[in-house]
Amino acid sequence: TRRAGKSTAKGAKALEVAEAFPGCEIPYIGLTRDSTERIIWKVLKDFINRYELPYRAIDSELKIKTDKGSTIFLIGADQKNFIERFRGAKFPLALIDEAQSFKSQILQNLVQVILEPCVSDYQGQIVISGTPGPVPKGFFYEASQHKQHGFTSHFWSVVDNPHLPHITNEWLDESLKRKGQTRDNPTFRR
Repeated sequence: TRRAGKSTAKGAKALEVAEAFPGCEIPYIGLTRDSTERIIWKVLKDFINRYELPYRAIDSELKIKTDKGSTIFLIGADQKNFIERFRGAKFPLALIDEAQSFKSQILQNLVQVILEPCVSDYQGQIVISGTPGPVPKGFFYEASQHKQHGFTSHFWSVVDNPHLPHITNEWLDESLKRKGQTRDNPTFRR
């Protein structure tokens, strides 16, 4: 669900893999450069500061450089030829955020044609995440809900987010009651 802590989890995963594979590159792909910066950039910088990691955040390039030569870079699908920028690259990890908002064919091409060969050198991992979209179909829906295309599924909700302790099932039920909705409401379920 929204506000469940997906960005924090992906940021931690990217930093962990960057540390484990010196000299590697890790792309974090979002819908736009601006949305990607807004969603994950502060999370990555907060981890660096909180744990006093010897990494350098390059704001102008939206890149994190580790002391072991690894790079985490942010890219938006709105950037010119963004898919072509990955050809010939190799990554131990590739992260795609807000996958429900990508056109299904573009997401499928990005994952199966472009990124799968990129992660093969490392026997790496592709993480696609997001909140379920309003129409239950397409590549992300199949991968996340039906474990198709070689993906496993992991689910958690806002109630599981330790940074939002005030949001409980009781709080959600009261919110739904105020709106005249139930837990069967499609928007709530997404």
